[in-house]
Amino acid sequence: MKQRIMWGVAAATGLAALTLTTTSRTAPETVDVGHGGGRPTTTTTPASTSTTAPLRTEPIAFHDRTGTFTLLIQTAGGQPDTGQYTFTVVGKASYDATATTTAGPRSVRVIGTDQTATAIDDTTSAVITTTVRIAGKIRPASNYARLTIWVGPAGQMGCADTSARTEADSDADDIDEKQLVDNCANKGVTRYRFRTGLASEAQAGATTARVMRMFSQQDWKALYKTLPPSATSRITETEFSNGMGSSIQGTLRDVRNEGPGLLKQAEGTTAWLQTIRFTINPTAGPPTTYTTTIMLTFEGGEWWFVTTTTPQPL
Repeated sequence: MKQRIMWGVAAATGLAALTLTTTSRTAPETVDVGHGGGRPTTTTTPASTSTTAPLRTEPIAFHDRTGTFTLLIQTAGGQPDTGQYTFTVVGKASYDATATTTAGPRSVRVIGTDQTATAIDDTTSAVITTTVRIAGKIRPASNYARLTIWVGPAGQMGCADTSARTEADSDADDIDEKQLVDNCANKGVTRYRFRTGLASEAQAGATTARVMRMFSQQDWKALYKTLPPSATSRITETEFSNGMGSSIQGTLRDVRNEGPGLLKQAEGTTAWLQTIRFTINPTAGPPTTYTTTIMLTFEGGEWWFVTTTTPQPL
């Protein structure tokens, strides 16, 4: 009898499920990916067709690579809430306003106009009114954002007007950048540089290779360190290692890729799916070869291991 193994990584970490549609050559298929938030969805790709991104109706969450800022914004055009956003500075305040946006083929340009924002102070819980200006570029498909955000009193945003030349993709001219920060500070305006990392397929492949090596070595402590912070805050290293260790009775060998990986986006989440195959030499009985799909998620400018599908014997 073939051995049946279960890798309940998503359940162990307490992550919710987000369904990402994948292309199926022979039958409809859906894949659940661990996700730190959002609602579970169900979508199915018809057989022998490619995936088409649905009309985006939910705001997208962007996380600055420093972990200090988050931005939830509706980037889809033609929506009642197009341009509405919540900009959060961790430990300080959250600002709600509506930005002016223009959509291109691949990116959304956020135009630097002053907007009156309602803010909630994290320290005092007081509700205040201030002025926020956001300028820069967002690429919804890859969860990439490159923005400059100013927060301060109404009528004091003149320090931001000379920064238009710095909003291109180049970070050149550090002297002007420093002068702009000083000018804004002198006017009581705080200037934030909001940058996410770019979801690189090469980086996803490299992270997958590390995860495969940890599986091959059954190094669960090292694998635990590849989980996103949203997961490690819910499960300890010992709990994770014990759960993974108890699910595999035997040794792993011949761990390798089974075809190319797939980059997928849904509801503001970017995921990488890589099918692998491996063989288990059990403590008793003949070896069995399985396939499973490793799933990564892109958060805070980094790729993190989230879960695997249930291994299927070949």
